Amino acid sequence: MTKSEILFKSIDYILHFPQNYKQYPEVSIEKDIVYDENYPYIAKGDAYYDKKFEKDGKYPVILNIHGGGYVAGDKRHRKSLCSRFADQGWFVYNINYRLSPQYPFPSAVIDCMNALNFLKTLAEKYDIDLDRVVVTGDSSGGYLASYLVAASTKEDLREQLGIPAPVVSIAGLASFSGPYDVMVALRTQLPFGLIRDIGDCFLGMKLKKDFSNLEEYPYINEIGVISHVNSDWCPTFLSYAEQDILCKGQGELLEQKLKEAGVPVWSHKSTKALDNHCYHLDMYKSVSKECFAEAGKFLEVIKSK
Repeated sequence: MTKSEILFKSIDYILHFPQNYKQYPEVSIEKDIVYDENYPYIAKGDAYYDKKFEKDGKYPVILNIHGGGYVAGDKRHRKSLCSRFADQGWFVYNINYRLSPQYPFPSAVIDCMNALNFLKTLAEKYDIDLDRVVVTGDSSGGYLASYLVAASTKEDLREQLGIPAPVVSIAGLASFSGPYDVMVALRTQLPFGLIRDIGDCFLGMKLKKDFSNLEEYPYINEIGVISHVNSDWCPTFLSYAEQDILCKGQGELLEQKLKEAGVPVWSHKSTKALDNHCYHLDMYKSVSKECFAEAGKFLEVIKSK
């Protein structure tokens, strides 16, 4: 097991209860709905919905992608998050996907696109509105959610990476604490060579200590979200921390790029040192409540379409 796998698995174990303590008894959950039969033990998701909203018409949809440094994480660690969205009238499909190092880039992106397209199959059973689909994710899940938007808008990128064409349109993106410029993120200074270890796993190649062989990576021009921002991008909500130990400056970079492309952007920024990476998941904190209040405004705009 790699250093990054040990770290992120430990974080999931330690933070599972404080990030999932809140219960939503009226929310129904249907678990382990497989979206890709090629990987039935991995490519599956849980459906969250509250039946009291059936009277309001078709459910708007959230596709949620968990974080975990590309090497760890599981949909079960986002139970309270997804229940919260369902409690606000959304149908949520909360997915797992193939993880590194066994499945390096672009495997996870391909899975996320397959999950997005699977919403069309879910619509045969559930009363969901495929014209109001929002993709969300945190940390590496925020990267994957953002990359899903990029791939949906660029046919040449899909062809280069073997990503399926989208059959479901994305109406909005809500990304929390994601790394969007991978080349910058890889040079973040953390003890024990942790960031380089994450890079080894996600890229599927052994990086030198000085990153001097990074230019040899075959997808160096494709892997960053930043370079694929375009005017066809959907409306976006971004949450980021100024003092993020893993993704410092990344939210600001994407926000600037989106605004330059004329994309509508909503954002929430944390400025305190203790309100760090994925601060929104600490739902008992005031900063998390502030973040969800701002995210809620964005989601209402998409929901009202």
